Amino acid sequence: MSGSSKETRIEIARSVLAHVPWFAHCRAETLDSFVSKGMIQRFRRDQAICRRGAKVAALSVVLTGTVEVSSVAPSGKRHILTYLSAGEIFNLVPIVDGQPCIHDASTHESSLLLTIPKGLFQAAVEANPALSKSVMRLLSMRTRALYHYVADNTLLPLHARCARLLLLLVEYHGMTGHDGHVINLRLSQERFAEMLGVARQSASRELRAMEKDGIIETGYSRFVINDVPALKRIAEHPDEH
Repeated sequence: MSGSSKETRIEIARSVLAHVPWFAHCRAETLDSFVSKGMIQRFRRDQAICRRGAKVAALSVVLTGTVEVSSVAPSGKRHILTYLSAGEIFNLVPIVDGQPCIHDASTHESSLLLTIPKGLFQAAVEANPALSKSVMRLLSMRTRALYHYVADNTLLPLHARCARLLLLLVEYHGMTGHDGHVINLRLSQERFAEMLGVARQSASRELRAMEKDGIIETGYSRFVINDVPALKRIAEHPDEH
């Protein structure tokens, strides 16, 4: 890596960390230590980062690009849990409880990641009560989201689950364009189905119905939301649709 390239990556890392809400109460020297003692790596598209059951030695921060978090059953069936973009962190649970990695993670596109050594991050948490509280809030938020997912998966019909997932994708990956809200994520219908945990044919049937009603448009790995209020009505009042 050339000197200028290394300096650019360091500046990117510092800029991203400065805007991570969970690190908002960290002193500047703490964030600098995360960068100087951590490792900044470039991963190509669809490259594995970690595997479920593997030992975790560092906390990972997405600097650029997108990371896909998933789990694979012994049968080979895959469930995509989420997509993480710049400023989001993963492998926090293994850092906290000392157990192996709880999911697979791979790059959805070419991405730059910062890994913060486990001992360094743990020392920062112990020395900074505000950072400790931020970690607890983040874990609580993700636990709450998991409970909501389990409840939705158990209690809601598929068309409502589709609507809720599309709204979630708009919230985290949406861009407003002249055609509507574009989900700024390379997302095939197969991957969309894997996020729902259903067969591709089932997800495609629900998407076609929404497209027929003018609520969404789909293309090659592309989703455009034309009518967000209609999606919200489906998500909140599934029995009426």
